[in-house]
Amino acid sequence: MGGGMSIEMWRAEEENAGVRSELQSRVFDELAREGALESADVYVDVVDRTVVLSGAVRSYPEKLAAGRAARRVRGVVEVRNDLAVVPTPAQQKSDAKLAYAASCALDGDVFVPSGKVGVGVVSGWLTLSGVVDSELQRLAAEDVVQRLAGLTGVTNLIKVESVGAAPGVNRIRALLEVAR
Repeated sequence: MGGGMSIEMWRAEEENAGVRSELQSRVFDELAREGALESADVYVDVVDRTVVLSGAVRSYPEKLAAGRAARRVRGVVEVRNDLAVVPTPAQQKSDAKLAYAASCALDGDVFVPSGKVGVGVVSGWLTLSGVVDSELQRLAAEDVVQRLAGLTGVTNLIKVESVGAAPGVNRIRALLEVAR
């Protein structure tokens, strides 16, 4: 990956090449301004106002930041974040260590009910499972593990057993999104 940032735009060769090229340029600019992208090789393509991000970043939070940056661009309808996470050797952890770190992080979070969320890790990809009482708890569990060093991705399979969302879930979801 190298030490600097490289973001490449793929040029359009179709009828709406101007719109596509303009969106690519604006996404490129937004990615360049994104402070959370320390070192990345990101490629941007646009298909029918859907931005496709590919290439590699060094951490899962960088992948999430790239997706958020692309979504901020006016005219973008959807973002497909196909970025690969390739942790540096210093950030790499065994699956067992990553599972332990995730379990500790979940146990230490006040919004995640103790003993209700399970973790599994395969090749750095973490899967959350279990049943919780609210959408807030499900989102909080995902949020708390996303910043773990060595993580390559998260799948949240946690189920909410109550019917309907708890009051304030949209506000909590917005606060968690801002914190990411």
